[in-house]
Amino acid sequence: MKYLTFGRILLLTIMILPETSLYAQNKTIYAGSDFPQLPDKIGFAAMYAGTINGKVIAAGGANFLDKMPWDGGAKSFSDAIYVFKPEVGEWKKQTQKLPHKMAYGVSVSYGSGMILAGGCTEGNKNIKEVLLLREKDGALSIKQLAAMPVALANMCGDLVGDYLFIAGGSEDAAGLPTQNFLAYDIKGDRWQLLENIPGPARINAVSASSAGIFYLFTGIQLSQTSEGIQRKVLTDAYSFFPKYLGGKLVGGAWKKLADMPRGMAAGPSPAPVVNGKHIVLFGGLDQETAQYTDPKTHPGFLPDVFQYNLSSNTWEPAGRLPKQEVRLTVPTVIYHGQCLLINGEIGPGARTNKIYAIDLKHSK
Repeated sequence: MKYLTFGRILLLTIMILPETSLYAQNKTIYAGSDFPQLPDKIGFAAMYAGTINGKVIAAGGANFLDKMPWDGGAKSFSDAIYVFKPEVGEWKKQTQKLPHKMAYGVSVSYGSGMILAGGCTEGNKNIKEVLLLREKDGALSIKQLAAMPVALANMCGDLVGDYLFIAGGSEDAAGLPTQNFLAYDIKGDRWQLLENIPGPARINAVSASSAGIFYLFTGIQLSQTSEGIQRKVLTDAYSFFPKYLGGKLVGGAWKKLADMPRGMAAGPSPAPVVNGKHIVLFGGLDQETAQYTDPKTHPGFLPDVFQYNLSSNTWEPAGRLPKQEVRLTVPTVIYHGQCLLINGEIGPGARTNKIYAIDLKHSK
């Protein structure tokens, strides 16, 4: 099932259309609606996304332009940058481009800019590059930041204060997972390697952060056997408590959390935090679905929504995504109280140019 292992392959007023609902069994309901779609007829998986000065940015990504991978199609990478301008309610493709065609990295909004870290480029070649996108006088600028100490793709990451934490991922085109855990000191423009993540090495984990703590959920474990690559979708979860000395990160401690009800690998990341109480995971890849090898009979990805209770260390169901909105390898952006799921992989090799906006303000 090559399309699920990414080293070789794997995944104004806001204009809103009539809402659909995420339904649950007497649990929290998160309402979702369509957001203006990206002006690309195919769409992308694994874009970089964030906000700059009140505008949503989506850049890079990968898709299959002519043929699917099982028909010999080659993955195409993008260097395009799109900006959603709320005053006109639509996306505009910029003349400015990324320095590389790139995807499958980590991106976060920071201050008045957006940081893009790592990923891979054409030929599934991993990159160490770290970029800072900013806007001045209506134009985007791109600044090179300190490179990562190791080239990673298919990792996850999130912002904790003035540090960007990155976990897991693969170091080369073979796509085998690692236990890497890195921190980027944004103000100091320097990287440091930290204690490895606990549990199995993994790609396509889901991250989150809340109250100065970094969280790591699920992921895909790959093992080389005599029968080929075997994949296991993980259900473990951890938190990392950073330790500072004189305002500088000097390490920290991992803590095992309650196991997830099921694996949700490659789901929207970073996972949003709602009201400081719950981390919400919207769909993903579970173990059963990961075993399908025929794209023609593939049932689609996991629509279930689960939320982690930060105070009780428990999980509870929180509804289901509409079937057409389930997607993998998709960045999230928090915008006007909504969690935007930007493009992503909606089936083996298939992308969407649609953006789904989930209301975090009015959860029940």
